[in-house]
Amino acid sequence: MSYPAIKLTRKIRIAIMIFLIIAFFVISPIIILYTAGYRYDFKAKKIQETGVISIDVKPKDSRVYLNGIELKNSIPVRLTNRLPGDYNIKIKKEGYHEWKKNITVESKKTYYIKDIILFKKYFPIKISDFENNFVFIYPSTNNGYALSIYKIENIFEVRLLDPKNNQETLVLRENMDEPPEIEWSPLGKRAIIKFVKNGVKNISLFSTGKTNVTNTYTFTDIKKNFVTQWSQENILTQDDTKILSLTDDDTSEVMKIPSSVWFIDDNDNLWQIDQETNNLLIKKDDITSSIHLPTENIAKIIDATETYIIVQNQSQEISVIMYEQNRTTSTKTLPSNFLLYNNSQEEWTTWSEWEIWNIYKDGTQSLVNRLEYPIDNIILLDDFGNIGLISGQSVLAFNQTYHLTYVLLDNTELENVWSDKQNKKIYFTSLDNNKTSLYKLEY
Repeated sequence: MSYPAIKLTRKIRIAIMIFLIIAFFVISPIIILYTAGYRYDFKAKKIQETGVISIDVKPKDSRVYLNGIELKNSIPVRLTNRLPGDYNIKIKKEGYHEWKKNITVESKKTYYIKDIILFKKYFPIKISDFENNFVFIYPSTNNGYALSIYKIENIFEVRLLDPKNNQETLVLRENMDEPPEIEWSPLGKRAIIKFVKNGVKNISLFSTGKTNVTNTYTFTDIKKNFVTQWSQENILTQDDTKILSLTDDDTSEVMKIPSSVWFIDDNDNLWQIDQETNNLLIKKDDITSSIHLPTENIAKIIDATETYIIVQNQSQEISVIMYEQNRTTSTKTLPSNFLLYNNSQEEWTTWSEWEIWNIYKDGTQSLVNRLEYPIDNIILLDDFGNIGLISGQSVLAFNQTYHLTYVLLDNTELENVWSDKQNKKIYFTSLDNNKTSLYKLEY
């Protein structure tokens, strides 16, 4: 047997041993730190613990870019061991609006990009023209339906418009003193039609699953304005001192109260305003408690819970009043006049001409955005907080989480705009050659 002609002296062996020992104590911590998620940041010139970027988006075949480089990962994407710092994220798909945002990754934290839906690039399509005796349209909040008003001599017709199938169905035909007012339920499945006939007030209940009105009540008190509240898709209304419940089958008396400012929750608890003392009276299980309110001239109780109430005064201003143990703890009057309830998020969106606020289910509020252009209306686009902003001749999609805005429609004469969020369609009416037309826009 032959051996290499290399002679390892004792000094060489000791040197090799010392080198291996030093290498072990140098390399081992590096491997441990690397495995634990630490990296050396050459810009900061120090070792830092990394973060994670998590991305989920629809459609699932979208392309994701990190700092301009396309990632080969399939969606959902999880990028581990990212050094703290700023990153540019772009999400693209042919025929869709590009999603892009600069994000900041922090040590030991995951930056989530989720509930993202890319909006399609489409041109509006004309569905049909309304008849010449068309008066007005009342769209629902989110399911695409609308109730259109027509006038034929002294007769007013209310028709259910189903733009998806381009159909109108007669709901109510009455001799009315003036055009009726219509109010949709928060879920958009039912509506009430308020009208005056021969000086007498009437209210009719309608369901989108029916072919005509299911119940009509004629008021005895003709002086007071209509006072209504939706309760589990049924309607509560007041006639003189009686609060009535209208269902598809009948009308029943719930209780009698002197106040015209009241709210009844799903457990039949009663909130009402004593307008002489400005006290909030809360009746639960036949026990009434009283809280003095700092806000005066309350015209309507919009919502009431165990910890807060949302009210609107006679100037249409929205206030959130927090309370505990029969005393108010805080009052916030928001610079807004309009309200929209997002059932999937369990929160209210309220806005003025220039600002958007959210009221969350615990009663807290936050300014969502202050805009450079006036807001005419807001519609719901999905269940993840994306809303549509109607401004002049434009419809813009606004992502409340990431504060991103996309122009869906521009330079178009808009009269009424509403959405069918389940089928991802926007419907709108526009005046063409002195005739009102119906359009749809996919998104």
